[in-house]
Formats: sequence, structure tokens, C-alpha cells
Amino acid sequence: MRRKVKWGLVANEHRVKPLYNTVTFYKIKKMKSYTIITMSTMWSTQKLKNDVERFINEKSSQGYHIVTVSFGLNIWWMPTAFITLSK
Repeated sequence: MRRKVKWGLVANEHRVKPLYNTVTFYKIKKMKSYTIITMSTMWSTQKLKNDVERFINEKSSQGYHIVTVSFGLNIWWMPTAFITLSK
């Protein structure tokens, strides 16, 4: 058996009735800009890893946010790194 309350919580439910008409204000955020960087090497994956690590540390110190880092192969089977940055 549920007992309804005029203002406030309804028994056994999580909804709240507002005491007055509410107005919601939204803070408008500046849109982030994303950049995708591609790095590749012809021979050594270790060299690519070191280059990517150096690049990430450099951009991180400049205030960029590193979103993703992924490694793969391109169409010529060259080791490739894809780095997504946001500011």
C-alpha cells in the first residue's frame, strides 16, 4: 500500500515532486578540438614505440590530453601508430 505525499517523496518510489516550477541553466562548454596523428616506421617497432613515447610526453607537457594511442599496420605492412589528442 503506497501513501502519497503532497510535496516530496512518494512512498516506495524515488521520484520527487518539485515545490515550484524549475528552470534549468546549462553551462555551455567550449568544444574540444581533436587531432589524429599518424606515425610510422619502415623497420623497427622499438624505434616507433620510442618515437611515440617521446611525442606523447612532449604534447602532454604542452597541455594536450592524450585520448587514444593505437598501433597497427598500414597498407604496405609498415608498423604505424595512431595518436588522438584533444586540447
